[in-house]
Amino acid sequence: MCHPFPDRYNSCMSVPEKIYNLALATAASQGSVSLGRGDEHLATVDVPQPRRHNVDLLPTIDHLCQQFSVHPKQIGEVYLSIGPGSFTGLRIAVATVKMLALTLDVRVVAVPTIQVVAQGAPPPRVDAPNQALGVGINLKQERFYGAIFQYHVTEKLWMERADRKSTRLNSSHLVISYAVF
Repeated sequence: MCHPFPDRYNSCMSVPEKIYNLALATAASQGSVSLGRGDEHLATVDVPQPRRHNVDLLPTIDHLCQQFSVHPKQIGEVYLSIGPGSFTGLRIAVATVKMLALTLDVRVVAVPTIQVVAQGAPPPRVDAPNQALGVGINLKQERFYGAIFQYHVTEKLWMERADRKSTRLNSSHLVISYAVF
């Protein structure tokens, strides 16, 4: 049955195949939402105000979909950053993604936050193909979560090279940089 009021998501309209994907990152105080089509990244929008994921996450998703004229039923996959990070931010994102999965029948892909950070780094320089990437996340309370990644040219991805570990820091400063091995 059609909804009696015409709107941008009227259920009477024909909906093309599920070709878009969303990515939600709420592990930090500043959340973000990304929209893509297949392997193509279309846009990333920050949640308007830090620490307000509960109020601003769904309107941010809606705004991004409207900006690209994407009907919610065209979304086929939702990628979710699962931490480590802000417990409240992660809980809100998990609840939001679960709702999207149930109402839109989307595939959910959970991705560790450290992988999300690594994939945001540029590929290594051409003159240094064996360059590694060190990623670190400050977990507060003098705890640090880190991993080393190696770039795989065929997959065009940074892939984790060592086990992730959480350890206490003795210093208040941490420098993360590219290194050639």
